[in-house]
Parts: sequence; structure tokens; C-alpha cells
Amino acid sequence: MLQHVKETLRENYELPSQQRAAAEITKFWHSGDPIKQGDLKVSIISGQCSGEPVPMEDKPLSIVSPNCSNQSGCLWCKNMRDIDSLDYVWSLASFRHLKTIEAAGITTRETIPADIVIERLTKKMTSFKEGSKKRKEWVDEAEMRVAEGDYHPHWSGILEFLEE
Repeated sequence: MLQHVKETLRENYELPSQQRAAAEITKFWHSGDPIKQGDLKVSIISGQCSGEPVPMEDKPLSIVSPNCSNQSGCLWCKNMRDIDSLDYVWSLASFRHLKTIEAAGITTRETIPADIVIERLTKKMTSFKEGSKKRKEWVDEAEMRVAEGDYHPHWSGILEFLEE
């Protein structure tokens, strides 16, 4: 306590810099991630991944194992990383709409893989929605776009084809 003057206490401890704190938190989380930032690639559902599919322990048996060619498998891959952006949330909402169309075409009362994928996507979007006010706005915007038929470019071709 005797090592600092009052000004040091006020500048560095009482009123911390939000920007510096955010940068330090980001560095901390990146240092613990086994995948280095420079090694991340764009995943097939517009997230990020290492390109090495590794299934999670909780992956349902009816869902295809991650293989970097099946979008549903990405949702249960240890190396998949969400992106904190409106574009990514819009991609999730568009993918969920695609799976909803797929599930609607099957007339069985049993749970099908598309139902499980829809549930997983809904949980991801709920997590974004509960994360902050800004992320809630992203989810609301993404859901509104999909409801209007404005799909993420990654999914628009197949969705527009299916709706014709």
C-alpha cells in the first residue's frame, strides 16, 4: 500500500480500463485453447474449426460423426468454435430453418436426427441470446431475416430451391 501514490490507486485499481480488461480476458482464453488462432479455418457451418474432426462425448448415436463434409456433425465436434458475430448467428438461424424443412418432410412420431440438430441449434441461439443485449439483438435480427426469407448466403441456394 505504501508503494503507490493516490493517483496510481485511482487510475489503475478504482477505474480499470474496460479495453485492457477485455484484451487480457481474450488473451487468457486463447492461451488455454488447444487450437491456435492462426490454425483456425472456416467450418462448413460458417464457424471456425481446426479441420480435424473429433466427436464430443455427448454426440447422439443417430447424428453423423464430425467429418468436415456433413454440417450436422460440426455441431458435435470438439474442434468447432462459434464466432461472436451477427453473420454467424444468421447462419445458425438459416441452418435451423433448413433442418426444420427437412424434419417437416418426415411423417414419423419418432425423434429423427434433424430434430436433434434443431434442438442443438436452438440451444446455441438461446445461449447467444442470453449472453448480452447485443447478442440478443443479433438473434432477433437473424430470426427476423429468416422469417422474411432472407437467408444467409451459405444456405440461401438450397433454401430457395426447396421453397420453390
